[in-house]
Amino acid sequence: MILCESLNIIQTQEAFSRMYWAVDAFREELIKRTQIPICNAVFPLAEVSPSLYILTEYELTCVSSDVIELPASIRCKFDMVKKLDKPGREGFRLVGSDSVDSSLVLIGRDQRGILYGLGHLLRKMSIFPDRIMLPEISGISETPEKSIRGHQLGYRPKSNTYDHWELTQFRQYIRELAFFGANAIEILPPRTDDVPRTKEMVSDPLFMMEELSREISNMGLDVWVWYPNLDSSVIKHPDALERELEERRIIFSRLPKIDHVMIPSGDPGSMAAADFFVWCSMIADLLHQYHPEAGVWISLQEFETADEKLRQFYLKVAENPEWLRGVVYGPWVKGPLEELRRIIPRQYQIRRYPDIGHTMVCQYPVPDWDPVFAATLGREVFNPRPRAYKVIHNRHADGSSGSITYSEGVNDDINKFVWMDQDWEKGRDIRETLEDYARFFIGSYADKDFTEGILRLESHWNGSAAEKAEEIGETLQFWERLADRLGPDILMNYRFVMPYLRACCDDYVAKRRIWELAAEMNVCSRLEDAAADSVSSTLDFAAAEIARGLMHPYQTRMRNIQFLSDRAYDLIRWQTTVTRHGGQNINRGAFVEGLNKPVSNLMFLKRNLFSGTGDETPEAYCQHMKKILRRMYPTVTGVFLRMDNIGSCSYCLSKSAVPEDPGGSRASFTAVTLNQFNQALQETESIPVFPIIEQTYLTSFFGSAIRISIPYLVNDRSYAITLCYVRDFRRSYGLRCTAGNNLIHDYVTLEQQTGIYEFSIPPGCLNSAGELELCWETKDQPVYGEGIAWLELHEITDDAGKNITSGAE
Repeated sequence: MILCESLNIIQTQEAFSRMYWAVDAFREELIKRTQIPICNAVFPLAEVSPSLYILTEYELTCVSSDVIELPASIRCKFDMVKKLDKPGREGFRLVGSDSVDSSLVLIGRDQRGILYGLGHLLRKMSIFPDRIMLPEISGISETPEKSIRGHQLGYRPKSNTYDHWELTQFRQYIRELAFFGANAIEILPPRTDDVPRTKEMVSDPLFMMEELSREISNMGLDVWVWYPNLDSSVIKHPDALERELEERRIIFSRLPKIDHVMIPSGDPGSMAAADFFVWCSMIADLLHQYHPEAGVWISLQEFETADEKLRQFYLKVAENPEWLRGVVYGPWVKGPLEELRRIIPRQYQIRRYPDIGHTMVCQYPVPDWDPVFAATLGREVFNPRPRAYKVIHNRHADGSSGSITYSEGVNDDINKFVWMDQDWEKGRDIRETLEDYARFFIGSYADKDFTEGILRLESHWNGSAAEKAEEIGETLQFWERLADRLGPDILMNYRFVMPYLRACCDDYVAKRRIWELAAEMNVCSRLEDAAADSVSSTLDFAAAEIARGLMHPYQTRMRNIQFLSDRAYDLIRWQTTVTRHGGQNINRGAFVEGLNKPVSNLMFLKRNLFSGTGDETPEAYCQHMKKILRRMYPTVTGVFLRMDNIGSCSYCLSKSAVPEDPGGSRASFTAVTLNQFNQALQETESIPVFPIIEQTYLTSFFGSAIRISIPYLVNDRSYAITLCYVRDFRRSYGLRCTAGNNLIHDYVTLEQQTGIYEFSIPPGCLNSAGELELCWETKDQPVYGEGIAWLELHEITDDAGKNITSGAE
């Protein structure tokens, strides 16, 4: 690194007008962070160092001894630049400081190339209040691997951040994304599948959309518009059709620039394939009246995708509609990206639309996530997953032209930069990305420690919260020490506050889990030993122990969590609560108010253990207590699998490894029933609370078969299976279970959220190795919504055989 106490930015006169935005933003970012003089000058300039020479590839051809006189040290650097490989579109060449001369030469392939070269410098510099340290760069030439690199920033109430922003905050955030390689920003229309407006929104949504289009265009980036259809029958009703088209006519005419419009076929607004293509053709005609060069992209995002609808969609694409620019691969697209690329004609590009903001009930859920974390932290907690998203990105990187990520706010901030860096170069190490991020946003003196802290947070979610509690506590101490070292001003930086808050939340949940689990075990031990003559004392002990467990000693830690939550809202309008910050709900970003969801069975015990009428005999109440206990811990008389246990999931044949199928598009995966956890927070006694074992279940996307193999059985013996089925959404699609050609049970439709069933296993279901392979299928093809919470396979004795049923408990 070369020490500099001043910097001159040197361009040609023409370049100053063309590249005003990028160079001015570069200067502003340096001035924010340092007090050294930063001056602009016109090329050529007498020898002055340190200087940053900025030219385009075309201007570089003019730099020769016959045209311009340059100092020998600078000419040497220009000669070095010319020896580097010429970059492609949006690329740049850069020769940096050395011991002879601290000046730099940046040559952009085009105007965006200069923008990204300046961004590269900002990321690699070490910046201090009174100086900068320029990187020693012998010479690099970079060209982005993907032509589409961007993010969706939706000004709508569903967001956990953006809907509370003013234009200045959008402008700064987009600038930062651009310096890290973004070339596209996707905005949303005023009306989507959301409430129209909230009191916290500072601007009219259409005005904000118009201004964002102008800002993005002024920065030299592409303006994308995500514009869903909200009425599946719109083209069949002339009045509704005219209203929808008029709305779009107003928006398309007012926006100063639109480069592309993306129209999803569902989530929301599902249509039949034929109707959808007619609708898109109408939108394209209208769009091109105001933006003739704009491209139209479509996606097949459906919660319920029948094979025939899929076939019709692909047949329509094969007709080569003139208005179609490309196809988008996003959440709820059935099948892997490679299959889409194989089917879609090559003249159409494929753009990825990855959901990097959610942790569950999403495209890329956290695999085998401890239900304790899943329930409390929810879908939109601060979720840095750099290692995971590098794997996920690169798994399908070769089949697309790039990505515009789906985002609901800043909770996925680090994921944005990781994903974007992989779109630039998929071989880039994530530590380099994180250190660049930390150097630019936190400070050069913290890049290594901040990177280590982020990687620690990601590792918290690999395994049991209770078993990792010590490690999680050490991570919190790590962030506390880093905050002390960086000083109180660091808590005015939201990009530090967010991971610090996550470390506090992880520690709070893990410690609660250990404390409550100990109390639960004490209660269950007494219930197990209870007899008719000890019912009263058992209930007294249980009531006291449950109260002690729920009044854990970690309540005071919520004060710091609330302080950091408030600070994040003040700094960036991150809505981590509903009541204080105007968040939508606890599953959509307002996770701080969900931290006290159940992490044990204490709430289930509190709601169910004392539910008798008072008229029962001691013997009857004793049986009631034992029934509650068995609901929490089903009797194990044979093979017992519970789907919140990673070991049990190893029996699943249909559960593919994350590197091969990170989205589980055709595999089984575990999901958590958020609705059940939410119910436990409500004080109404009539609302049921479920035991922890029934709140995680094995399910699959689009009705793909769930297959489980149970080994080491004996062919000449009889078996029965007890199953707990779970439904997480409003309707049941029905499950049936088979073993080879043998029907274990036909479609079971769940009337309640859970159902416990017992079935005999017909003779001849085991293979020659003594394995029982079971297969579950659904009659329709939903994304998912029901599955298996636990199963027990036990041998049938003469007495047990009399109790086999085939219905709900």
